[in-house]
Amino acid sequence: MAIAVTSPKGPGRQQPGAAPPPVLREDLRLFPAEAEMDGSAAWVLHDPLCDRFFRLSWVEVELLSLMDRGTTTAIAREAAARTGQVVSVQDVEAFLRFLDHHNLVQAVGDAARKKLGERAALLEKGRFKRFTRQYLFIRLPLFRPDRFLERTLSLVSWAFHPFTRRLVLLGGLLGVFLAIRQADRFIATALDFLSLEGLLWYAIAIIIVKIMHELAHAYSAKRAGCHVSSIGVAILVFWPVMFTDVTHAWKLQARGERLKIGAAGMIFELALACLALLAWGLLPDGTMRDAVFVLATASWITTLVVNLNPLLRFDGYYLLSDYWRIPNLQERSLALAKWKTGEFLFGLGDPPPEALSDYARRRMLVYAYACVLYRLMLIALIAGVIYALFFKVMALMLMALLLAQSWGEPLLKGLAFTYKRRSDIQLNKNLVRTLFLLLLGGVVLFYPWHRTITAPAVLQPISHATVYTPVDCRVAEVFVEPGINVKAGQKLARLETPDMAYEVADLQRRIDSLRWQVSVRAFDATLLDRALVLDSELITTLERLRARQAEIARNLIRSPIEGRITWMKPGMMEGAWIGADESLFMMFDDSRWRVMAYVSETDLSRLEPGMRALFFPNRGGRPPVKTSIDQIETVALRELDSMLPAAPLGGAIPVRRTDDDRLVPIQSLYRVSFTVESIASPLPDRILAGKASIKGRPRGLAQRLSRHILGVLRREGGF
Repeated sequence: MAIAVTSPKGPGRQQPGAAPPPVLREDLRLFPAEAEMDGSAAWVLHDPLCDRFFRLSWVEVELLSLMDRGTTTAIAREAAARTGQVVSVQDVEAFLRFLDHHNLVQAVGDAARKKLGERAALLEKGRFKRFTRQYLFIRLPLFRPDRFLERTLSLVSWAFHPFTRRLVLLGGLLGVFLAIRQADRFIATALDFLSLEGLLWYAIAIIIVKIMHELAHAYSAKRAGCHVSSIGVAILVFWPVMFTDVTHAWKLQARGERLKIGAAGMIFELALACLALLAWGLLPDGTMRDAVFVLATASWITTLVVNLNPLLRFDGYYLLSDYWRIPNLQERSLALAKWKTGEFLFGLGDPPPEALSDYARRRMLVYAYACVLYRLMLIALIAGVIYALFFKVMALMLMALLLAQSWGEPLLKGLAFTYKRRSDIQLNKNLVRTLFLLLLGGVVLFYPWHRTITAPAVLQPISHATVYTPVDCRVAEVFVEPGINVKAGQKLARLETPDMAYEVADLQRRIDSLRWQVSVRAFDATLLDRALVLDSELITTLERLRARQAEIARNLIRSPIEGRITWMKPGMMEGAWIGADESLFMMFDDSRWRVMAYVSETDLSRLEPGMRALFFPNRGGRPPVKTSIDQIETVALRELDSMLPAAPLGGAIPVRRTDDDRLVPIQSLYRVSFTVESIASPLPDRILAGKASIKGRPRGLAQRLSRHILGVLRREGGF
């Protein structure tokens, strides 16, 4: 391979590479690492001060060994000679910037110390910004277990023996067999634990199992000769999650050892579940059997679902990273996806961030885009959790902060990148495709495609009524039958209450007696002394009589409106007893109809009186009814005035039922009244549910979404 050292010069300028390179810190340690996928050697540089590891290629290690050559030009020239690779001064300077950025060089001189001071000041100023980024994920190291692990490793060494693995596997198979044989008992035990006490036992078991899960990672790392820095708790979205810092596993050259460390926790939980399941199948009923049941079912399912997920930075991520032999898989994949996206949109012709085979590049791109989609869904879920945990105003502020950092900031960075590279963007097929997609997206979002508004509605007569019984009574006489037309005030039925008739007769006799006593009291000294009492009692009895007579008059049922009787209570005949507040007759005026629609807040501003609409009944076979808007209410409904459009009865409006059996809409709805213009066929003798299709003012998708979001913010924030 040709040896080339590029060192561009310009007139009147100092040569690049003339400045001496910095001096490496003396406490850094270099360890051999597993070879790269192409077979080339690799090394790991350990920074003990920050306990961080950096993977270096063999060319970069050569550059480290040439740091004392005086200038970057000399380093580049000798590195190219040693490695047979093209090493430019720019490559050396980029590597030196990497070392300086991570504080891997000595701070020699006032300028270097000033730079360190400026970095420390920036860290102090950025505390609030770091808090706003990390308040959902906080790591709290609790103790340093390395000495404890070293002293107790011999006590658990039997757990790593191959014979132990075979024994646990055999026990697990036997436990599954016994559980299948006692499946009904197993299910019954699980149902017994679905209580507050059972959930408490599960919580205790999960805490114990998770502690042992982390110790399994720690002992596995210690057995491989690694230093275990700390064990602690991470607060992930206000939920405690234990962690073990086994970063020193990067010192291991064997990939298999790192895979064992990453999988140790899950393997332990599965082994514990196998043994607990076997014990449950063998033990008699009692406390011990319940205890092992909890251990057998406590957390191994969730640990497989969560810990094996490579899109989260848990065990599954590190296992996949080691299995693919791609350290820093997520960062490198996202960098590759950023480059691929830029090329797809603009065709800049930039080289990829790193040289990879096509197979490795495809895998990393699939992983990166899966991470992006998963993060978007996870951020939305976290925002929902925040809203549920905090009071409304605080929740909206935290949600806005979270969404701005997770969605808004990457978008702004993308726009800033486009503006910065605007001079490099040339007209090509990629740019034409991007412009076409932007134009198409703009048309979809902003063109007022959406004109028709569909809302649940009810077709009903303008004048309709239902007649109820005033009290418990007996039917004395019925004057009408279903289907006939009646006038307002026409008699429908006469009811009677025998007890009230007896009470009226008794009151009448009492009044007659009192009037006689009043008439003769002038001739009787005793009655004369009770004159005021007699007058008062007579007035009270007369009032009671008039009240009872009014109640009896109410028993003569009359039609409140002019219309047609469409329904009469079954069994309505002379002598039948009927309870209070029972419906007797339903009637309506079938000459005038109206449609009542329930419109959402986002569509209300698109309506105005006079707009045309069609009502489509839910019952098939009936033509639509032509209508026009008559009245628009501006106050949201507190409860539905009709049960037909409610979701529990098959309608389209989601509601919640209150304690007093009222149906309250979940979202803000407004009533819109329509006048029926024409009816193509006779309407049925009852109210019809359906939907109204209204030709409102056109509006684009973006405007609809923005109004919906603003409406939700106003409603939930109480603004």
